[in-house]
Amino acid sequence: MKYVLLALAGAASLTACSGDNSTAAPDKDVLMHNDFESMVGWIPDAVALTQEKAHSGRYSLKVDKEHEYSLGYNQLLGQLSPTRMRGVRIDAWVYAPEKDPTAQLRVALNGTVGGQAIAGEGVEFGSQVKDYGKWVKVSKEFIFPPSASYTSQLVVYLWSGGGPHRAYADDVQLTALR
Repeated sequence: MKYVLLALAGAASLTACSGDNSTAAPDKDVLMHNDFESMVGWIPDAVALTQEKAHSGRYSLKVDKEHEYSLGYNQLLGQLSPTRMRGVRIDAWVYAPEKDPTAQLRVALNGTVGGQAIAGEGVEFGSQVKDYGKWVKVSKEFIFPPSASYTSQLVVYLWSGGGPHRAYADDVQLTALR
């Protein structure tokens, strides 16, 4: 019995020491990734989070005719990266249940916190989503204007586009463009 236990302990220690070289180190340029699972309970009004549809986990962002804007991500450029970025790439999984969606996953840049917008673009569901009723991965690069600075505020949110249709976003990621 003693030898069986020693053999099991030896096998366990060898397994613990063996590394999986196929897993890559985290990308240092990934600035933010959110799957919205850990937000429930931290925010006072979670109406923009839904369990109706999710790409991964149980929660995603939702907009519709009653909720034109989702929760937003806000961060100063200087807090996102210690070095200057030329822009960001946004990647996300989006879901449009109906044809002709007006929703957009928006990226905006304000001069300062709460300041005037100096740039903004959206990933338009109408032009990016061709398979309705399915999760679709979207991506778009957003190049900062020369006036962007350390104190500029980056804002990301889902917007209904003023239309009547529901739209969802999940697994949102921002990556620095150097």
